[in-house]
Amino acid sequence: MPQSMNQLVITRALEQVKQRLNERGIQYQALARQFDVSVNTIKRMLNGDDISMQRLLMLAEICDLNVEQLLSNATQQHAEHTYISDRQDAAFAEDPALFTLFTRLFYEQTPLTEVVAKLGLDEIETYQYLRTLEDIELLELSPGNRFRFLVSPPLGFKRNSRVLRQQINNYLDVAKQALNADQPGENQVLLVKPMQLPAETFQQLCLDLRAVIDKYAEASEVIFRNNADLTTYQVTLVASPSSLPEVIEQP
Repeated sequence: MPQSMNQLVITRALEQVKQRLNERGIQYQALARQFDVSVNTIKRMLNGDDISMQRLLMLAEICDLNVEQLLSNATQQHAEHTYISDRQDAAFAEDPALFTLFTRLFYEQTPLTEVVAKLGLDEIETYQYLRTLEDIELLELSPGNRFRFLVSPPLGFKRNSRVLRQQINNYLDVAKQALNADQPGENQVLLVKPMQLPAETFQQLCLDLRAVIDKYAEASEVIFRNNADLTTYQVTLVASPSSLPEVIEQP
């Protein structure tokens, strides 16, 4: 299992541990005494920044959690996914700059001052955009343009999203350009593979591919979302029945 996936499993397991600690009222100070470490070390452990498997097992024992079940749940579960509402989607579709602002702040975790500078917004425009995000219930605004988000990752778009349709069309245009290019671009993967499969096998293929993509997408939002140095990749998967012309060999 890749290291990032191991980290994702640990992150999920720690969420279960923190929930049990909260339910039982176990304080960080008590954990620090049991581990003979500082409270700050306990906080790093519970955030997955300084945690070994041995320490994870000790935490599970303290919380009276079955270790095998804990790791099994962490391996199989997916974070509860929330979705952009129809009203929020409509606001983003009608004002792409609003969506760009939210994307930079929420998904990319870029400081507001940097986002404003990149978008060329003045103080009044910045406030108006933040008020709009507050009006559509994505954040709560405080004086001085300070805010806190009312949503948490993973956060995505519904199947009927107008923004999603706009993005899909853009991504498919990029894919068509790649198809027509002599060579794929740097860091670009292009695979076109016709297959003759029973319908049930095709459905299983789609489920398998979706599971793999979901796993890495969750790692992207949960583990790597605060790393500003990473490159954003767009993965576009299209699979459907096709009717290809028969190739007739000339005599």
